[in-house]
Amino acid sequence: MKSKKRRSIQTLYNAKGEPLRIRCYMYKQEPKPFADYITVVYTYASRAGYPVGKVLYRNMNGTPRHPAFGICQWGEGWQWEFNAGGSKVNFSDLPKGCQEIVLTDYRDLWQVS
Repeated sequence: MKSKKRRSIQTLYNAKGEPLRIRCYMYKQEPKPFADYITVVYTYASRAGYPVGKVLYRNMNGTPRHPAFGICQWGEGWQWEFNAGGSKVNFSDLPKGCQEIVLTDYRDLWQVS
């Protein structure tokens, strides 16, 4: 049983320890068109117990934990209604604070430590 769980955890992260089941989008132009210009979509939500077709996502700015200027919002919707703006980027391109929040969400969603 433990080997099965270990195998599933290995399929959640790449060799660098970055989450595999996400898509990251960011508006790169200056000035930023929106306050929440970073969107991270958590894919395969149905395998974590959500209905098929449900999309979970997080909208953020570059400093999501700032007490006065940070923006970090959780959202969910249906796949056919969802449209993430911006360009697709790698997880490593996200600001450090955004990466930390995504990893926390990811661990909670997939129930791994």
